[in-house]
Amino acid sequence: MRGPHLLAPLVAALVLLLPAPVPLQGQAREEILSYDVVLAVGDGNRLTVTEEITVRALQIEINRGIYRDFPTSFPRSSGLGRIEAPFEVLEVTRDGAPEPYTLSRIGGPDGRGGVRIRIGDEDVFLDDGIYRYRIRYETWRWIHFGEEADELYWNVTGNGWIFPILRASARLEFPREVDPDQLGFEVWTGPEGSTFANASTDWDPDAGVALFETTAPLEPYEGMTLSLTFPRGVVEPPTAQQEAEWARLDWGGYVAAGGMALLVLSLYLVMWMRVGRDPAKGIVVVRYEPP
Repeated sequence: MRGPHLLAPLVAALVLLLPAPVPLQGQAREEILSYDVVLAVGDGNRLTVTEEITVRALQIEINRGIYRDFPTSFPRSSGLGRIEAPFEVLEVTRDGAPEPYTLSRIGGPDGRGGVRIRIGDEDVFLDDGIYRYRIRYETWRWIHFGEEADELYWNVTGNGWIFPILRASARLEFPREVDPDQLGFEVWTGPEGSTFANASTDWDPDAGVALFETTAPLEPYEGMTLSLTFPRGVVEPPTAQQEAEWARLDWGGYVAAGGMALLVLSLYLVMWMRVGRDPAKGIVVVRYEPP
């Protein structure tokens, strides 16, 4: 009976000398601490978007900076032609100071395409720490104008981040006053196509804005998407001139390709008419004896 009693203090001492296990959640990792977006809806189907992205960088994946992918090109449901959403970067900063960036075209799933904005100086490596990036841009053609109500469908964060997003929010501003009782709110969180809604919706009566915010962190490749319906007249639709410009943007490539094909075909036809045809046949003389 004395053996176990003598061993107990020794075992307890050894346990106290061992390093305490570090919880996985407490380990430092690269992540997006907050993702705050302001959507200013404008007339003519224009959105002015400001994204504030606060990240923890540890020189693992975030070495020189970050990149953000924006969808801008979509195949039509008929399978013929595409819908092109104009996109223009207005400002990029890191911790309040202008930050260099480059733009490139990218592809996406289901025939979609877009623009990648790569932020950072390729010759400058970031120290470990927390950085706040700000991206401000304009884009068009995201509002669906219906007969009785209009709808904005918007992926707030995108679903391409390889880092978790601890918190995301969106603030939606209208160009005119709107009755909140005539608004329809929907929000989804998770991977693309998810129907989960780990997010809240609210209306700020003082500022006259719609608010969306996650209620749980987003895992890598997860995002937050919102849908908001509002009465006709809150946002003026695009003009006929804008619609014509967008039609040229959508179909300009097809028209140019068709024109080039027609030009080549016409050139071949002219060449065939001049030198490709057999010479006209002369008079055929019948001979009854071999030559």
